[in-house]
Amino acid sequence: ARKEDGSGPKILFPQNSGTTKAMEHATIAVGANIRSDASLTSEVLRTVPPGYPVAVLERQGDWFLVEDFRERKGWVFASLVTELRTVIIKVYKGNLRSGPGLKDDIIKQLNHGTVMSVLERNGEWLKVSDSEELTGWLNREIIWP
Repeated sequence: ARKEDGSGPKILFPQNSGTTKAMEHATIAVGANIRSDASLTSEVLRTVPPGYPVAVLERQGDWFLVEDFRERKGWVFASLVTELRTVIIKVYKGNLRSGPGLKDDIIKQLNHGTVMSVLERNGEWLKVSDSEELTGWLNREIIWP
């Protein structure tokens, strides 16, 4: 999370107020509850882990309406969302490759729901890494967003 000295991940729309329509891809900075309404007293629909990618659909005060790769919607407190870019494997098994091409070696098969941080892009390929510093390339067809 962003620290008082300004270091850490930049928060999306930090000074925005009111209701805003948007379609930004973002990341949950720390584990967060996704709620049924923009209120701490509303029902918790699910809890998502740090790094979980979401699409920000709307802002209402200090809350974002978000949607995940399964098209599930809910509200999350805005300070828990950053612009850091992550992706999630949307297929049963996704091939992590040594380079940005189908002929490059498969380093590892990643399971459905695996979250990876984006390092760079090369056409339809993204260079990614995980929390254990495993690095490789994924084709955009197997990931969300």
